[in-house]
Amino acid sequence: MDKSTFTKIWSVVGLALCYVTLNAVLRTQGSEVFASGVDFSEVERFSATIYGMVLSLPLLACMIWLTGFYIARHPEQPSYYRLPSAFNLQVQDPSSEYRLGKHYQRFFLWMFLILPTLAQVHLLRKFFTGTVFARQGGEPHAVGWKEHLLQSEPLSVIFSNKYLYGGEGGVTFFPFWEPWFFLICEGIVMFFFLKMIYRLYQKTPSDKQKVGKANSVNPAEKA
Repeated sequence: MDKSTFTKIWSVVGLALCYVTLNAVLRTQGSEVFASGVDFSEVERFSATIYGMVLSLPLLACMIWLTGFYIARHPEQPSYYRLPSAFNLQVQDPSSEYRLGKHYQRFFLWMFLILPTLAQVHLLRKFFTGTVFARQGGEPHAVGWKEHLLQSEPLSVIFSNKYLYGGEGGVTFFPFWEPWFFLICEGIVMFFFLKMIYRLYQKTPSDKQKVGKANSVNPAEKA
């Protein structure tokens, strides 16, 4: 695959991730305003966290993998060259005096990777504040992160339709197993996100040489 095609794929996946994440976060905050197209207006506020994580987490994982793959192909380049240029648009050489290209790269780093990752933290936190109800009788079954994670249920609950998350308008829920599933998935994605960021800003051999030369300058010259 050539660089141009790869960058187009990276850009489209990034846009889809931003779109889904934005709408999910807006719904969890009670907003009735969404980006045009598919929205979560008919979904109960807390249930929107589940929809948001199910749809956006795979997209975020894909973005992290694509970015990591691109970084691995450009290990000797400065950090701003290790990131695909969104939509194949070269605003300006990132190393130029005015650094417009560098700001362009940073903007899409935040839009396509950092902000969606922070949104996952919000969705997971909101998810753990929701309440699980029994379908029959409507009694609360689990409230808060401790009960979600520690109130165990037999594995057979996965094959039942016994619980509802978020009350009226909510979704079928699998206590104990579903919270742990989301927590583990979020943890794995977060680990690879941090690893990707480290590799993105890891100093290249040329950077280290520049630092070495700067430190070896004669003290008299510095004065």
